[in-house]
Amino acid sequence: MWDPIDQLLKNPKATLKALDERIRKKSKAAEYEAQTKEYQAELAEKAREEERLVSAMKRGKLTDERYDREMDKTSAEVATIQAEIDRLQQLIETEKAQEELKHSLASLAKAYRKKYGKIDRPTKEAIIRKLVNKITIHQSGKIEVDYAIPKIQKRLIKYGGDDASELEPATRRDL
Repeated sequence: MWDPIDQLLKNPKATLKALDERIRKKSKAAEYEAQTKEYQAELAEKAREEERLVSAMKRGKLTDERYDREMDKTSAEVATIQAEIDRLQQLIETEKAQEELKHSLASLAKAYRKKYGKIDRPTKEAIIRKLVNKITIHQSGKIEVDYAIPKIQKRLIKYGGDDASELEPATRRDL
């Protein structure tokens, strides 16, 4: 598990360039922000619509049935709009996380090159926690590692030793 990370940290230029290009090509944060503002304006309009319904109900212009029907319709529309805002916010956060990952990788690589050969186990574990999304331990004794950096592909590692099901992610494997 450590070997691909070691190689990445020794020579991160290609990976950083690929990450930067991927972020640049896929970045739609500005578009997502603009859509979010549009949806927020729609939410404000729906709030005004609810106020008008309440006012009309108080003045006796709406029956209870029509008021309930209109409020249900408006509430459903608000829920749909809010779900879309939440989805866009998640996409924005994902893009920010990729940008932060790129900067973290650059910082880690710089620090790693300075200390190369002198890195202790806790430091390696911290680096692995930053660069590994998930570790899956299979009944067969294989460990599947899903790295956060696209350049490092998923890998299956045959663990030789204890029962693989007893392993803790990123700590029991020799780093």
